[in-house]
Amino acid sequence: MEHDFYWISGSPNSWRAMLALEHKGVAYKSHRLDPSKREQKDAAFLVLNPLGTVPALKLGGTVITESIAIMAYLERAFPASPLFGESALETGLIWQRIFEFVNGLRNLIDEGVIRPLSHGTKGDGSAVLKVSAKAVRAALAKLEAFCKLRTTSRLPRGQPCCSCGSHGGTQSSDASSIGQQPERIGTGSGVRRGAVLPPLPSPNGSRALR
Repeated sequence: MEHDFYWISGSPNSWRAMLALEHKGVAYKSHRLDPSKREQKDAAFLVLNPLGTVPALKLGGTVITESIAIMAYLERAFPASPLFGESALETGLIWQRIFEFVNGLRNLIDEGVIRPLSHGTKGDGSAVLKVSAKAVRAALAKLEAFCKLRTTSRLPRGQPCCSCGSHGGTQSSDASSIGQQPERIGTGSGVRRGAVLPPLPSPNGSRALR
């Protein structure tokens, strides 16, 4: 069955669903919409998604919208390379960490920092941002503590904590802290030396994977 994926560059929700497609190795046809032309509000796209939002995944005569719903479909339709673990325990711990971030940090950043910077703040804007920054730092410190505690220790020794299979129980020795992530990304840490990465999908074109 052919999959048509509609997305907008710069949309985290689109990236989330696209990463799931890539991780699962699902072949899909890419349709990048241009928000400057309001293509997501075009009549042709509104037939697919009356809400005019992305991402949207069309398969046959069915359209699935909302990134988490798309990921849930992919998880069931393509069980290889699971997104949310292979056991009930793994699934529970993965979703726990996801919602710890969503409930404890994302709104602080969005509402306290990004929105004021994007839309301006009333009154003493710098004071508002200082208060928000303090709250964000406190939340980041808690998340940092989780990383340092190697939260996979609750799993039996040697049991992988996720589908990558490389973080086995208390054997995990690479529980990198948040502060280390930019350095890891900048140096390519975690990417096999000499590995050839797959090309990004073209704005509008087929992507056949593996």
